[in-house]
Amino acid sequence: MNVLLSRAKWQLVLVGSLAFLREAVRGRYSAGVGELGFLAKMLETIDKLCNEKRNGTLPLATVLPVGALGGAL
Repeated sequence: MNVLLSRAKWQLVLVGSLAFLREAVRGRYSAGVGELGFLAKMLETIDKLCNEKRNGTLPLATVLPVGALGGAL
């Protein structure tokens, strides 16, 4: 995961379930250490980037709801 996240040059698209990751972190992660510590940091960063804007207009990250890409899930 670390290599995946650190190699993106200008755009990174992650596909997954934020709800699942949040539940995994909440259920198993404590005190900022352990095997899921990197996931907690990643979730914090995603939340932060969704609230920051580039040039005052475009968010630095966007979370799409299920079905937004038109696929049958």
